[in-house]
Amino acid sequence: MAIIKGIVVTLCSPLVIAGLFFVLGFLFGLAHRALARMMSYGIAVSVLFIFSQHYFTDLLLYPLEYMNRVEPELEYAKSFIYPLACYYSDKGDVPEISRWAECSLQRLTAAARLYHQYQGKILVTGGKNNSHKNVSYAEKAAALLVSLGVRKQDIMLIERGGTTAGEITAAMAFLKDRPTLIISSATHIRRIRLLVDNRQNVSFYPVDFISLGNLTPRLEIPSILALEAARRAFYEYIALAKDYYMRRQQTAADQESVAYQ
Repeated sequence: MAIIKGIVVTLCSPLVIAGLFFVLGFLFGLAHRALARMMSYGIAVSVLFIFSQHYFTDLLLYPLEYMNRVEPELEYAKSFIYPLACYYSDKGDVPEISRWAECSLQRLTAAARLYHQYQGKILVTGGKNNSHKNVSYAEKAAALLVSLGVRKQDIMLIERGGTTAGEITAAMAFLKDRPTLIISSATHIRRIRLLVDNRQNVSFYPVDFISLGNLTPRLEIPSILALEAARRAFYEYIALAKDYYMRRQQTAADQESVAYQ
């Protein structure tokens, strides 16, 4: 599963897509197919130009980060605060703070701030994966929260969940119907809303926004940041489609099971 995810993440990159078309153009050139070669090169250049512009990546990200956005029910933080796991690396000789990805720091910092304001319990999930094979994400997240002033007894750990769907399944089984404020990256919220299956007493607190929601047409100097933003948007759309398909399959299986009873 990790290998498949790695391949998908790689192929979502406009740089990789453009590179593949450049290689295709080169092969067409060897085969003396001039028109196909020029079309391949043209597509490669177009992909690089379009997705290196923040305007086009903002268009991609807007439905994920801003469309149908609902203000969070902050009162739910008096019960449970749930920052989803992101990334932590145990590789290299670097300071502890440098081991955390930006998404992890924003989610956990937001959780600590809401904790100090509303005094709810904090739930953290996540076990070991390829980026931290020797440590549990949940344990490291709990240690960071304690360093931010959260009392250890107010942190609940579930050391499971190598995927978003796995995390949500484990967390919802623990939380049941208790009011919960879920914290995650803005691009992630639409998928999490699908995975929690419209449960009551759940609200969402988005952080780690990639775009500013600016849909004004503009032309800027090509940016590597825009290319990375496009990659993240493509990946999230693919993940959303996969989770939607899996949910439909599960619903159909449940209905079939009920019909046979």
